[in-house]
Amino acid sequence: MPPFRFKQFSVAQDRCAMKLGTDGVLLGAWARVAPAVAILDIGTGTGVLALMAAQRNPKVVVHAVELDAAAAAQAQQNFRNSPWATRLTAIHQSLQAYCTAPLRTSYDCLISNPPYYPPQQHSAIQAPQRALARQSQALRANDLLAHAARLLQPQGWLSLILPVREHHAWLETAQNLGWWVRRHTLVCPRAGKAANRCLLEFCRYPTTTERQTLVLRQAAPTTHPHDAYTADFRTLHQDFLYFL
Repeated sequence: MPPFRFKQFSVAQDRCAMKLGTDGVLLGAWARVAPAVAILDIGTGTGVLALMAAQRNPKVVVHAVELDAAAAAQAQQNFRNSPWATRLTAIHQSLQAYCTAPLRTSYDCLISNPPYYPPQQHSAIQAPQRALARQSQALRANDLLAHAARLLQPQGWLSLILPVREHHAWLETAQNLGWWVRRHTLVCPRAGKAANRCLLEFCRYPTTTERQTLVLRQAAPTTHPHDAYTADFRTLHQDFLYFL
């Protein structure tokens, strides 16, 4: 499998169970990464979120934790081959272990495209690596949110992408753990279609919620790939995707 080429970097993914998809690239473009000076990418996989953060914020240092050894090694390879190798580090470790390490860093910003399918769901998934990346047995919502709170600076924030059907349970868990929603963006795959994803930015202090809807594609078919996407999508991704 050849690397996926963005405008300023490439992502090899032949050793990763979960390949690049719309969710990761969307979160990487949407998540607020300024004025952070230290970011943690939780469950980095290929490292795409960390790479996008490094491109968007020229001063930030990004650490990326990954439970799967092969994915962690591939993320580090992608970091070494990027223009921001000195600011990117992949760590083969669970979030739980990293959070309890004596020399852990405190972060301004956390980002994650987390596993969200409940254990035993989607039993057709046979590969253990793929199940680990997609199912929540290794990192449940309350674990991620509780450990994230320990790693975050008081004025910091956490950005996630979740399916609409799952995000209500995450919101309830977050509220119970003292999180507030600062940004809430529903994502519609096409004009006229119902939202199927939700982008969320959480913080640890009382705030009002900024609510938006992002539509990715035009309703009617077009003859040119560029025209298939909405202006909002093109604005969000124009620094990354070649076809925009």
